Amino acid sequence: MIINKITDFELSFDKALSKKSTYLVIVFLVAISLASRPIPWAKDDLNYLNYVVYSDVLLDNTITKSFSNPLFFLVNEPFWLFINHLLGSIVQPEMVLRIVIFFSTFLVLLSLGKLTNYSLWTVFFFFIVSQILKNHITHLRQGLALGIFLFGLVIKGRTGLVLRMLSPFVHTSFWFMLFLEFFEQVARKIRLSISVKLLLFAVLTFAIILSLPFIVEIFGDRRFSEYEFRMAQSASFLGYMWWIVLGTLFFLGTRKNKISTLSTYGIVFYLVSYFFLDFGARLFENVEPLILAVMLTSTKEFKFVFGMLMLLYGALGWYFRGGISF
Repeated sequence: MIINKITDFELSFDKALSKKSTYLVIVFLVAISLASRPIPWAKDDLNYLNYVVYSDVLLDNTITKSFSNPLFFLVNEPFWLFINHLLGSIVQPEMVLRIVIFFSTFLVLLSLGKLTNYSLWTVFFFFIVSQILKNHITHLRQGLALGIFLFGLVIKGRTGLVLRMLSPFVHTSFWFMLFLEFFEQVARKIRLSISVKLLLFAVLTFAIILSLPFIVEIFGDRRFSEYEFRMAQSASFLGYMWWIVLGTLFFLGTRKNKISTLSTYGIVFYLVSYFFLDFGARLFENVEPLILAVMLTSTKEFKFVFGMLMLLYGALGWYFRGGISF
């Protein structure tokens, strides 16, 4: 009997190891494939090549300005500039972009694999949802920050926290993710119910959005003149109504844990900010991989219903993009 139990354990262990190995091989090939694309090709490629070429100037400028306004250091992504400067001193600018694409893709899929028990559906939805894929093709800085944040999320202890804290210094949108974590930590300590937490979060989000023009100006964010702080001109009520339905289903159908709660906050933020922030959707993109992870670890019934809706969401996203256009 003991021998049978040992044999069953060994078979189960071998199966789990084989599943993980298969997943990692596929993820490695996906990362290599995306990193091998033509450069320049995507619309932001020239921008990123310039980051490498002028990284020393940009980094020096950031440090200089930070002496007069220390808050400037928090919003000008110095770690991103440092990565470009370091890699640019070793390899050609084109290779720097390939390294960034590879590691951003590999880290995101590796982290999601850890969250989903290495489900291959993770890779499938990575390609289906264009809002996720584009951050590893077009918005490379956001993709790398996402990889660092998610990897920090699945690593326990101080190392994971340090990685998550580094992510906003690659892309400022991850201050938003740290805010979600901070809010949840405080709300959990004072033992608020989930409904009270969501209501309080919505009110707090609205207050921050109203204050955001002033906050951004004080911090000296270089993109201040680019922000409109109103609904994006390209926005449609279709996306808003879609996430009301998906958000309600997500809230009612998922088990409550840290990842699902952060995802729910992200959905609430998107709905609250929809009419007031032209870049709200960009912030929400950081939450979408977590939503997929929660979906893939839910009950079979929820996974099927929500998965079909996410499949439709992805198909509509590609349709409105006009196909493979980055």
